[in-house]
Amino acid sequence: MYLKMVGCLGIVAATSGYGYSRGMEYQRQITDTGELQRVIRQLAGEMEYTYAPLAQVCASVSRRCSQNYRIWLEHLAKELEMPSRSLAIIWERCCESDLECLLLGREERVRLHELGRQLGSLDKKQETQIFLQYAEFLEEKRGGLLKEIQEKRRLCNLLGVTAGLFLTILIL
Repeated sequence: MYLKMVGCLGIVAATSGYGYSRGMEYQRQITDTGELQRVIRQLAGEMEYTYAPLAQVCASVSRRCSQNYRIWLEHLAKELEMPSRSLAIIWERCCESDLECLLLGREERVRLHELGRQLGSLDKKQETQIFLQYAEFLEEKRGGLLKEIQEKRRLCNLLGVTAGLFLTILIL
């Protein structure tokens, strides 16, 4: 009997923990979106004030970023210095390989890839505007996520506990 009770408590604890971790993923998505927005704004600002090539801008901004974005920007700067492929292909490959660990929404990822397709054929002022437009898009997305996060986290926690209790009732 005691073994059953310990097992039931373990099930409730495990499902509650899973619900909590799912809720924390929403928080991490907001954090990752905000950090990407900050990096994009830094790229736009650096590009606007220095008129440097994108490779130099990426290298400069990478020194002020967190680890995930630093790797991405350094890889991007290194690839852009070798003009073997188009900017769009380099941008897309670097985004896929270096930013896959981030919790970004599907739409944010698609727009990030489109951003790379738009760069390279415009002047610096237009490229800066494209970066700023993407940063505004990320700000809107992040604002929407912030409004929903409390509900989603509570729902994940509640579903975790409820699932644990349901499994416990089935076992007993």
